[in-house]
This record gives sequence, C-alpha cells and structure tokens, in this order.
Amino acid sequence: MDGKELSPELLEESAQENLSILEDSLSAYEWLRKRKYRITLAHKQKETVIDLVFLTKNYSHASGVDKLSDVSAISGSSPAAFYRSVIASDNLKRQLAASTHFNGIIHRLYSIIELKDNFEDAKNNRHVKFAMKRGDNYTMIDYDYFIESQYEGDHYYYFLRYSGNSSNPNECVLISTFIENNKDYSLGQARMTLLRKTLIEIDTNNETVIYDCHGSNN
Repeated sequence: MDGKELSPELLEESAQENLSILEDSLSAYEWLRKRKYRITLAHKQKETVIDLVFLTKNYSHASGVDKLSDVSAISGSSPAAFYRSVIASDNLKRQLAASTHFNGIIHRLYSIIELKDNFEDAKNNRHVKFAMKRGDNYTMIDYDYFIESQYEGDHYYYFLRYSGNSSNPNECVLISTFIENNKDYSLGQARMTLLRKTLIEIDTNNETVIYDCHGSNN
C-alpha cells in the first residue's frame, strides 16, 4: 500500500473482518467434525473406500493457523489442545485475527468454509474431482489423495492422508487446503472416479447416501 501504514481505525476494521472469517472457518470445521464421509472411488476398475474425518489436531495445519507465528499461544501446546483453546477463547481468536500474517491464510480459511457449504450438495459432484498421488506435482505436501472442487470460478484443493488409525485403516484426514488457479495439481496423478459418497453422522451413526453413480441422489 505504497509503504503507508494503516490508520488505527482501518487496522481495527481489518481485524474485525479477519475475526469474522476465522469464526466462520472454526464453525465450519466444528460442523465437519460431527461427520464422516465414506467415499468409494475407482481407478482402472479397482475400487477404493476411504473414510474422511476431521480431527481437532488437523485444523491448525489444514487452515494455516499454525503459520501465525507472531501469536505466542501457538507454540508450546499440541495441535489438538490449541484447537480446543481457540474454540473456547474469544481473546485468542482476536489475537489470531490481529496477526500480521493473517492475510496469508485467508484463502485456506475460505477453503474450509467452502467444503462445509458444498461437499454434501449432490449438484456439485460434477465439479469435484478426486485423485490419488502417483508422483511429484508441484507440492511438498505428503498426501495420499486430493480433492479438487471448482466453485464460483475458483479451484479449491484438499489434501488427504491416511491417519494411521489401526482400528480403521481406511480413515483419512484433511491435512492441507488452499485455493490455486494457476497450477493443475492433478497433472500426472491418478484420476479417480467417484462412485458413491455417504454421510455418516458420528453422534448417531445415521447414514445418508449423498451421491451414487448408479442411482438417484439427494
């Protein structure tokens, strides 16, 4: 901004806007945490089932909040404990929103909001692509699958990795996400066809088929 410092009033307005985005992202993630998505994919006539879940320990990195290094509360606690602290503390939310690094993570916060708003909408399935990692593709992220969602002209990328849960070897978690319109992360990767997507409500274990390539969808 031509080297000019923002006035206190503009700084306060920016912090309030940041706080609103952060709160919307946290609200979306809390909503997602109550859900599990059983996703059946196919590649070269081989079917793969993954259970996508959203754990407290994965929010900080997936959202980019762990990049706000000028907020001292981020260091010294586990990612899960830090997430619970953010949920419980309005003061900590304000500290994060006032970070000088906040603008660098806004796109990742929006990605989580978009996932909550659109992942269960069957009409959007034709705009969602799945892929399995098969080699390097412009990123150092250690992932197993990714989802590309096109919404209102933007490309949202969601990187998934097996969680290592011995009781459910199909369990995957969200480890990173961002908006990228200049790179195609699917190049050279194994495109997968979505066969079925089922919502499982964690509290009740109720199941709802969101999408089935062989039948009617919600």
